[in-house]
Amino acid sequence: MRSFLYAANAVVKSFILFLRPGLWLGFLAKPLTFFGQTLAMSKWISQHPVKGLNDFFMVTLGTGVGSGIVANGKLIYGHDGFAGELGHMIAVRDGRVCGCGRKGCLETYASATGIVRTANEWLEREGVDSLLLAKKGNLTSRDIYYAANDGDALALDIFEFTAKILGQTLADAVTITSPQAIVFFGGLSFSGAFLMDPIRKYLEQNLLKIYKNKITILHSELPDSDAAILGASALAW
Repeated sequence: MRSFLYAANAVVKSFILFLRPGLWLGFLAKPLTFFGQTLAMSKWISQHPVKGLNDFFMVTLGTGVGSGIVANGKLIYGHDGFAGELGHMIAVRDGRVCGCGRKGCLETYASATGIVRTANEWLEREGVDSLLLAKKGNLTSRDIYYAANDGDALALDIFEFTAKILGQTLADAVTITSPQAIVFFGGLSFSGAFLMDPIRKYLEQNLLKIYKNKITILHSELPDSDAAILGASALAW
């Protein structure tokens, strides 16, 4: 059953294997529709370069963290089609249990699900004062965004914490392919400055010197529906 628990890229890459000629996929998990967009979008962007991008990460912040890596204008599949598992890089050693069976994966902290886990944990602290208390036990990432927008200190700290883990982890990943940009997509990425600004800060703080001030943080403006269709067509052709 564990094969069905791999979120984000395990399903994304399986989607690719299914679409590529001559290869066969033995199962399709339900999260396919959502997670397939990330790698598929990476493929589409690589075929339709934006501002001359040939080297970039595509990162979807949804219920998990999906990703695709394009280097020298080509989507990286790896020898088995499962390359680019950014969501399952260990961000916090011996941290939260992930659906993949390991501990501390990036998506347990930097996804919509992960940020809610953080909020629920922090709301258990003694003496906490936050607008989020009214939603305790039934929180969503949108609730955290609204609270931050209202100036709630705890919500703002949660975004800062989430961005720090994401920025630090991406700084490590940068050393592998030296991307020109990191393109964000997915519900949580629409949190705007609450998330994007500290991501830039922590990314730069943790980059190796030779990569500093070279990477652009972008947000995809494609709607979910268009991303799925355009990405799938790019993979098929």
